[in-house]
Amino acid sequence: MELLHYVEGHFREELTLERLSERYFLNASYVCVLFKRATGETFLGYLNTLRMREAHRLLLTTDDSLAKVAETAGYRDYYYFSRAFKKRFGISPRQCRLEGRRTDGEEI
Repeated sequence: MELLHYVEGHFREELTLERLSERYFLNASYVCVLFKRATGETFLGYLNTLRMREAHRLLLTTDDSLAKVAETAGYRDYYYFSRAFKKRFGISPRQCRLEGRRTDGEEI
């Protein structure tokens, strides 16, 4: 699905349902339905999954600051990113980097 490929290529940018619906001339509600059907997740859930995977990869493969990792992965607010990362993976971004380990319960 072209819509899905677009999100996968632009997840680092500020994406909204409204922007996607305008780009593809679709109703925002219909975009939600398409994402749920294709991915099993909501649009925001899928977007956050992509961003978290990227953040995790960057934490383990770069020496960028934690704030830079958050920004590169598409998060504009480092504190929000840090809380969301810990909620999703059970450890903070700093712990993940220091321990250099894969996170439990999450397929990366």
